[in-house]
Amino acid sequence: GGTVCDDYFDTTAANAINAYGWDTAERECFDSDFGRDAEQSLFTLVDSEGRAIEGEQLGLLLYRGGTVCDDYFDTTAANAICRYMGYTDSTTWTSDESFSIRSDYEINLDDVDCSSAEWESCSFSEYHNCAHKEDVFLSCNSVDEGETSKETPTATTKPSVASTAVPACMEDEFRCPDRCIYRSWVCDGTNDCSDGSDEVDCSEEPTTEQTSKPTVETTSTGTTAGTQNTTSG
Repeated sequence: GGTVCDDYFDTTAANAINAYGWDTAERECFDSDFGRDAEQSLFTLVDSEGRAIEGEQLGLLLYRGGTVCDDYFDTTAANAICRYMGYTDSTTWTSDESFSIRSDYEINLDDVDCSSAEWESCSFSEYHNCAHKEDVFLSCNSVDEGETSKETPTATTKPSVASTAVPACMEDEFRCPDRCIYRSWVCDGTNDCSDGSDEVDCSEEPTTEQTSKPTVETTSTGTTAGTQNTTSG
């Protein structure tokens, strides 16, 4: 858990250190912020050759550079460690794998017992009574990127409603719901409006003399008149 001073340190010493997956003196570099949170690297996964791997792959679980014993270890503990490493949860864990490199490591963690999928809920011991055949191998689900699988609401298109626009009527015209008629047609005893509104509230009886009444067709520009003969009464 501490740093290494460079007194007498050389390439031969660097090549001898491979516990963190460094096969040569070309070591993994960290930026001024250590590239990853120092706490985040508490756990790592390595392959059968001791190289660091991503959590989606099944690998030997290391704690502070040493293996983890499976005493008390369960799926809750696996989920807590995967979440601690930045993944959503565990895919699988086992102690049945056999990497020959296991004996190259110390056993650094034992009796991991978690009450939830958060590492803070876990108890553990850094002393052990284990053999390397009990080492934990772990794989995790991919990093949570905000749950982009949320369903997008489906837009509902309202059915179009056909509307009949009635042009503005002239001063000497009467407005029906569907067209304009001459005011002289109002209360003449004939329903010229489709709803009969031109014959409502009429105070006088219509005349019985024959009159000539233009036929009105509604257009976008107003009314067009023809001629029809009607007899009132």
